[in-house]
Amino acid sequence: MKKKNIILLIPILVLMVFGSLIVKFAKTSYTSLNLPAFAPKGFVFFLAWTIFYLILYYSACKTIETINIKNRLFQLYNLIFVFQFLWLILFFCFSFYLVSLFCLIVLYFISVSYVYLLSKSNVKLAYLNVFYLIWLLFAFLLNLSIMILN
Repeated sequence: MKKKNIILLIPILVLMVFGSLIVKFAKTSYTSLNLPAFAPKGFVFFLAWTIFYLILYYSACKTIETINIKNRLFQLYNLIFVFQFLWLILFFCFSFYLVSLFCLIVLYFISVSYVYLLSKSNVKLAYLNVFYLIWLLFAFLLNLSIMILN
């Protein structure tokens, strides 16, 4: 595996390991919340996020030429994972549903910027990432519903 690909994989692995620990040991478990009728089971999230992280990783590997702090696509790619991690902490550790909702809004706009910039390099990969944007909208709706119900 190329050094570039390993560097791009690190944020995903960190997020998945620590994110799983946060969800497992958080003071509020997903199943203990008042959930809306459209809320999926917990395992669906693990599966969906894994798929979307792999899509983000694959897209980054195909389009990011050099790992450079000044590379805008690389910056946005990393910011996506920073805000994903921040959302997990805000939502599960602190039950700050309103603040986590704003975090999702910021994450959505970062992700839109990432997909837009990606489209300049590879339109097909950008279209593949549109599903991630749709999933983020669903996560926003779910977060909002949980905030209202709890």
